[in-house]
Amino acid sequence: MLINGLAEAWKDFLDQKAYDMLRTKGYYSITLPEFNNLKIISVNTQAQNDQNWFLLRDPTDPGGMLKWIED
Repeated sequence: MLINGLAEAWKDFLDQKAYDMLRTKGYYSITLPEFNNLKIISVNTQAQNDQNWFLLRDPTDPGGMLKWIED
């Protein structure tokens, strides 16, 4: 899967929780205490790609990403 390669490329910059989220869901957030607790939120932009056939399974909130952001 494409996101596995992306997760591996970013692994050195992420904590374990963010890495696992990126690898399994395609999105993640991470808080950086060394930068005044800056929070980075990365979303899966492929969720809106009209050629993404996985949207047939969950067209309104692919992978629960919108609910995750809301929470």
